[in-house]
Parts: sequence; structure tokens; C-alpha cells
Amino acid sequence: MSATSDQQVVLISPLDWGLGHATRSIPVISHYLRMGYSIIIGGSGRSGKLLEQAFPELPFVAIPAAKINYPVHAFWLLPALILRLPMMFFTIIHEHQVLKRLIKRHHINTVISDNRYGLHNRHTHNIIITHQLAFRFRGLLRLAEYPLHFVIRLLVGKFDECWIPDFADPYHNFSGMLSHRYKLPVKTCFIGLLSRFTNVSEDFRNSRHQLYSMVVVLSGPEPRHSRLVAKIAEQASLLPYKTLIIAGMPEKMAVNEQASHPNLTIVPHLADIDFKKVLQQADVIICQAGYSSIMDLATIGCRAILIPTPNQPEQQYLAQYLSEKGWFSFVEEKALALDKAIAKEKETANRVRIPLFPSNECLPLLPLAQSKNNYHC
Repeated sequence: MSATSDQQVVLISPLDWGLGHATRSIPVISHYLRMGYSIIIGGSGRSGKLLEQAFPELPFVAIPAAKINYPVHAFWLLPALILRLPMMFFTIIHEHQVLKRLIKRHHINTVISDNRYGLHNRHTHNIIITHQLAFRFRGLLRLAEYPLHFVIRLLVGKFDECWIPDFADPYHNFSGMLSHRYKLPVKTCFIGLLSRFTNVSEDFRNSRHQLYSMVVVLSGPEPRHSRLVAKIAEQASLLPYKTLIIAGMPEKMAVNEQASHPNLTIVPHLADIDFKKVLQQADVIICQAGYSSIMDLATIGCRAILIPTPNQPEQQYLAQYLSEKGWFSFVEEKALALDKAIAKEKETANRVRIPLFPSNECLPLLPLAQSKNNYHC
């Protein structure tokens, strides 16, 4: 791709960690395409493949990312976080070097990074998208909360702007203490919910033709992801529900897997319109407690049973926080019994309905290309 000096070229690159950072980049990419910007997508892995499929007409550049794994036992969480810091800083340095080359090659003016802390450069306008400026741990691990917040604040300070995909309202928000706990960095703004369903105008909530009564949405790192798919499939096959499991594998989007049980279907991925349709028609939704999945569900007015990934403090906090509001219910993965979780969710849903939080699409205007236009890095 080549660009003249008067074109606004925007690199948008999400972290490759599950699919959430990629799916919430979809409305960002769509918004700035409509505004006439020239967009380049940067990424890797399954999330990169998803964006390549969503925007096949856009140039895609590979920006490798380190693999992130969580320990099996909670005892090892803090040592794992400490040991991961050198890898994290190495990844930041590597991303920084890759970005230098991309700016020279593609004449990039603006960089929008979703949780990739090395994607900033003094010759571009740099924006970081994150909902996690603070951490919530359990037990003695709480002693690490402020030091880690301090590290994140330093990293965010390297960017010109920080965008939080949430609402500023102290009660009607979804990230809770993750973004509302401490004083915000300079040039931080709340931009509302980001959802892959923003571009799907159809509403299927009043549709009379129900495809599936239970829909399960899974994503996340291997090998835990595959084990959870198998565990839920085994339990779902014993229940009197016509069940769809969306396994979160966009690299196999064209493949449908029919399970041996007649009421159970497993698909690797769905197009956005089909995804929204099965969710809004379902009686029960089961989903991991990833923040992007929560934003998707809230945007289309759907409750769900959340399953936080074990030893992933962010998801554990979000599941607990949103269940206390009554907007979602949750069950720990190790204690997962679908029949009991569904009964509890139906009881809660009869008392509390989740408010409809449409995506406001209040993404800010990007600065003019001439503001920091210099390609000699």
C-alpha cells in the first residue's frame, strides 16, 4: 500500500488474546472507514484471521504477539505475573521496532492500539484502547494491585490518548473498578460500548422462529479452551435444549461440526448477523466473562450465564461485579453444572432485566495527518 502525504493513514491493531480485542476493533475500523480514512489492520493469530475475514479488502500486516497463559493454580498467579514482566517489556520493544518499519513503508499518521503497549511512535498520533487501568485480585495478591496500576499508568502515558470502551457513569458502567477506581491518566475519555453488532441493524428479539434455545459462546487460549468446549458439549447433550456451541475459531469459519447428539450443534464461528440472530432468539446464553463478549451482549439486550476463566482476575471480577448488579449471573468453571446454572439464571432473570445499552458510537475525531507527519524515524 502506498500513500501520499495528504492522506490520513490509520493503523489499527488489537492484542491477540482470545477474540475479544479483535471483535471490538470491528466497529472502530468500520467507523473510520465511513469517515474516509485509509485503514491498515495489524495483528496476528486467530484475532488477526478474524479481522482479515471481516475486512478482506483492507491491507493486513503481521505484528506478532507473545502468547499469554495463566497458571493452573491460583498460588502461582503472582509469580507468573512477575516472571512475565520481562517478556512483556521485550514484546513492547519488539512492537515498537515493527511499528517504525511500518510507518516508513505505509506513511502511517495515526496508530490505534487495543492493549498493545508498544505500538506508539513520536512521529504518529498514538491512541490506546483499554478498559483495564486497575486490577482486582483476591487475598494477599491485592498487595500487587496498585504497583501494577502504576506500571500500566506509565505505559499508557506513552500514548497521546487513552480511550475506555465503557460509560463514565459511576453506576451504569460495565468495567467497574477496572477503569473507575483510580484517577484517570491525562487525555483519557470514555467512548461508550464497542460491539461487533453495531453494524447489524436488524433486531431479532421478537422473531417467532427460534433456531436454538441455548447458545454457548466460547473463546480464549488453548488448551483450556478446547477442554471447556468438550465439557460443555458433554453436559449440554444431556439437557432438553436445542443447543448451539460457537467455539470461537475463525480460522475454521467455513467448517460446521455436527455433534453426535441430535440437539447439539458445534460451529467454529458465525457471521455477525447470524451471531446476533441466535443470541437474541435464545432462551439461555452461556458465555465466558470476557469484557468484549459482555459489551456485545449488553448492546443487544441479552443476559447470560458468565463463566470466568480460572485464575484470570479480570474475568473473575467482572463476573462477580455484574452479577451483583443483577445484569448477569455466573458460575465458576470447576463447579459448572449446566442444569443448576440455568435454573438459577432463569430465577434471576425473572426479577431483573438487563437495561438496553446501545452502542453510542461516540468515537472521537482523529487529528489531522499534518500534525505529526514525519516519516524519517
